[in-house]
Amino acid sequence: MKDAKMREDIMRRSSYKSIKAKNKLGLTPRCAAINQKQKSRCRNPALMDSGTNSCYCAEHIELDPAALFHKCNFEIAQDPVKKCKEMVHNGFRYCYKHLQSWLNEDFMSSDAIEKTNNLLNKTIEFVKQLQVEARQAKNKDVALYQRKSKQIPKIHTMVEVIQSHLTFLQQQQQQEQQQE
Repeated sequence: MKDAKMREDIMRRSSYKSIKAKNKLGLTPRCAAINQKQKSRCRNPALMDSGTNSCYCAEHIELDPAALFHKCNFEIAQDPVKKCKEMVHNGFRYCYKHLQSWLNEDFMSSDAIEKTNNLLNKTIEFVKQLQVEARQAKNKDVALYQRKSKQIPKIHTMVEVIQSHLTFLQQQQQQEQQQE
């Protein structure tokens, strides 16, 4: 009875006091951001796997400097103020949808093959890490498992795009060598 009352009390609090207290009780804390239009606190749950004790949701993740994720940097052509809303790991600038434009921008120089190969290795390691974390979270935290398993196909798509870009660069290099 006392434990249930304590849970209700923590859920009712309007200020974001302690993430650790909520985690001990198995509750997901709310986002700490303030909605500018309504002048009230955001009601979305905080993404606990997006950094060390992150207290922001996906919409407000850019407010957390310690977060492991950020929003995709791709600007929509019709409206330069709007950006893609897809969440991306800090190791990447763009999401799986807009990765090709990043590769065409930054990975076409003389050392492009080496940079692309490093990015491919980093992406493969990230997929393996996500798979391990998803397996560990499967029995412990269903919501975390769902978030991790939802990211895995997106990262696989990124691996495929990077591999195709790498083969394109290698073919281009072979053509240049044959012309010489």
